[in-house]
Amino acid sequence: MEEGIIDICDKEDKIKELVNILRVFSFDDFTKNNHFYYSVEEKGTDIKILKENMSNLN
Repeated sequence: MEEGIIDICDKEDKIKELVNILRVFSFDDFTKNNHFYYSVEEKGTDIKILKENMSNLN
């Protein structure tokens, strides 16, 4: 799967459109690669909070 920047969203309507697309997914649906875990640890991020915020999209 190719990764990269698909689009830059600076308009509220475009951001809402993307959030609506993401609402059908849960946090557990997303693939978490090594970089994700490294970034979470590096920034001291609580994965439980990320999961909670993802579920709050609904």
